[in-house]
Amino acid sequence: MAPPGGKKRSATTTRPAHKTTDAPEVLAKSTSASASKKAKKKSASSSNKKKDATKQKKPAAAAAAAAAAAAAAPPPSSASTPSRPKWAPLPAMRTREGNRAVTKDARRAVELECARASALDRCRKKYEKMATNAGAGAAPPQGFERWRFAAKAAEDRAARRCGGGEGGGGGGARLDPALPSSDAAALALDVLVADLTRAGVKDADKAASIARDVADAAAREARALAKLELRLAAGKGGARATSSSDASAPATNDDVVARRRKHSVELTSRGKFVVTSRAAYARLRALYREHAPPCDGPVISEDSEEDDEGDDRDRFSSPAEKAFHRRLFALLLRYKSIHGYGFQASVGEEVFRALGAKLGVAHECFASPINAHYGAFNGAFLDVDAPFGSAGDFFAVADRGGFRRGAYEANPPFVSGVMDAMVDAMELALTRADADAQPLTFAVFVPGWSDEPCWAKARPMSRRFPYDRVGVVNADP
Repeated sequence: MAPPGGKKRSATTTRPAHKTTDAPEVLAKSTSASASKKAKKKSASSSNKKKDATKQKKPAAAAAAAAAAAAAAPPPSSASTPSRPKWAPLPAMRTREGNRAVTKDARRAVELECARASALDRCRKKYEKMATNAGAGAAPPQGFERWRFAAKAAEDRAARRCGGGEGGGGGGARLDPALPSSDAAALALDVLVADLTRAGVKDADKAASIARDVADAAAREARALAKLELRLAAGKGGARATSSSDASAPATNDDVVARRRKHSVELTSRGKFVVTSRAAYARLRALYREHAPPCDGPVISEDSEEDDEGDDRDRFSSPAEKAFHRRLFALLLRYKSIHGYGFQASVGEEVFRALGAKLGVAHECFASPINAHYGAFNGAFLDVDAPFGSAGDFFAVADRGGFRRGAYEANPPFVSGVMDAMVDAMELALTRADADAQPLTFAVFVPGWSDEPCWAKARPMSRRFPYDRVGVVNADP
């Protein structure tokens, strides 16, 4: 691509993304700074004259009208969800792949998710025990989680190359959404080895042996979960193989029980416990109302804002309410059990508003129904995210050419393999958009680790596409 002063300019320069999104054209430069200043002065003078005239006429009437308008305006609702822009990828529940990934019986999904949470916990404890016994003073903080992120990224990437699609392995084999289980996951063993070495395991062979044992344990747990899923689908195991809308039986200890507190909603099932705030509950309920799988039956009603507390079995006894709480429980337990906190930067509300206003950003590439700011987003777990509006995994959507135009925010997990693959996917998307003269923008948040491969790849891209970099440094205490 020629530089801006050459014969050809990038389409993302000549047609910035905000020109064709919902954002105001705030990036367009003024042709005359002095003309702008004069216009502002003239406008201010005219505005002052009008204000003086209004004050002289009917100040009391104006105040009364303003008060009436404020009283008539509806209060903001925490349950409202932003609209999805036309250029954003479709929600997964509108695609064949999304419907195929979601467990048809929400009660089976709950039982399977409880088993998966226990499996993850066993693998994590095994890793921590082996690391301590091998000479590490303590297991590396979030070492297992770091490996799981990297291993699943490698596994999913290999599956897509083999034509397995999102959530599927080569040859049609279905991969576990959270536990690495294939040979491709072995590509990330160096992540475990490096963490163990830094933690004090001096014997390299011992560190490599621990890494292999942990990977083998995860693969065994994933195979056991796959067998459980088949048994449940066949009507065997602890859950009935009926549609999730079949709620004629009373709730049992195996079913999900919801309890409202003053500021939170608690969900329990099979000895597992999750909790979310009332505001988040209302938002997730609104997302589910819009994207619920057809197999879940009737649509739930709008959430009430009552402040009562206690066991809500009677209130939540309808088939629609049961289906929603089962899906919600599976979603919250998945994100709780992977221990994913601390792997991404925290992007505040003001930043999101600025991105929307300045660049027209309205879609998040790495989010979840729990923390998504916009009405359109990609999530890591299609099976539990799809009923709440996710468009699916970022990399799977990118492989399908889903990012053709528009403005996107990307805040990936701070895992080397994930960030590296993200840059590759974005470069391909930008190249396609440039060839088609389509506006495309990515606002990316990554750590300033200059030795990471993603930075080495991003630098040459800055010479091909319009690029700006902002560094944020935390002040030392």
